[in-house]
Amino acid sequence: MTVPSPALRIAQIAPPSIACPPNGYGASELVASTLTEELVRQGHDVTLFAHPESTTSAGHVFFPEVYALTKPEDRELAHMALAFERAGEFDIIHNHCIQPGPAAIHTVDAALTTLHYVRPLLRTFASHPYVALSRSQRLNHPDLNIVGVAYNGIDCSTFDVVDEKEEYLLWIGRIDPKKGPHLAIEVARRTGRRLLLAAGHPTKDNLEYWERQVKPGLGGGIEYIGHVTAAEKPPLIGRAQAVLMPHQWEEPFGLVAIEAMAAGTPVIAFRRGALPEIVPNGIGGMVVDTVEEMAGMVPKVESIDPWMCRRHVEENFSAAAMAASYVAIYQRVLETPRILTLSSKSKQAETAVERAS
Repeated sequence: MTVPSPALRIAQIAPPSIACPPNGYGASELVASTLTEELVRQGHDVTLFAHPESTTSAGHVFFPEVYALTKPEDRELAHMALAFERAGEFDIIHNHCIQPGPAAIHTVDAALTTLHYVRPLLRTFASHPYVALSRSQRLNHPDLNIVGVAYNGIDCSTFDVVDEKEEYLLWIGRIDPKKGPHLAIEVARRTGRRLLLAAGHPTKDNLEYWERQVKPGLGGGIEYIGHVTAAEKPPLIGRAQAVLMPHQWEEPFGLVAIEAMAAGTPVIAFRRGALPEIVPNGIGGMVVDTVEEMAGMVPKVESIDPWMCRRHVEENFSAAAMAASYVAIYQRVLETPRILTLSSKSKQAETAVERAS
């Protein structure tokens, strides 16, 4: 199916350090890749600026000179700057990198950045058009010029619904106190359930957390299985009784939640950030406030219909749904480029953004 509007020439700028799609962790790279493939399928002319080992049906551009730089932040800035030198070839440029500088200061009106991660630097470029991943994220950043909300989407065909679950709970993500693996361990202890922790090795800034709060909890049915590849993830998630998300921060989205529900696996999540928007109580899982409540919900996950979980994702978080949201935002930005690039403090810009919401 092609979109009813005229095809657009779209540049997608993915972070340069991980291939699209990623073979494991890489949330923004996965979103950029999924969106690119769906936009191509819908008939748009898309160019993906991404790591040289990326696989895509779009045009693919990478810059060898970028990889001579050793610092990741320098590499990303150079990658973006070189991509923006080709701005005249596109109707709109969509940036997925976390550095907004080249996108914000470039003379191109039709450029926007998805808020995959919010850093203080973004406030230096507050008038640049941003896209929030959820209503919660938008409300949490009223000082940024957020021109729309687009939920992340996934290719549901990569996940098979598993009706017969195995006897384990799953926590999957990265070793970080914000993601709450230590609390997942506590839930498993309280319920006497087996728990698998799937994550790569902790980064330097999380080594102390790993040694003090996570590693001592391993054993007795609680197992750290390390990094899982893109191919290993769907069956691992699909066979779990539930995916635990005891997050300790205002999660801007939560890709793991929609991946779990796509595989027919309920999610038990804390009421933080976007998770209440994503996980409908009694359909996709349960949303709770405490470790005690999370533990209490574990025996009740059998009441969740795996196919209701899957249907919820197909209807709300598919690649097609994500692309439709972005195309609508692209069109709004193209219709009002002058207004949307004014200072976010101006009344005119505030009125335009409100009208576009």
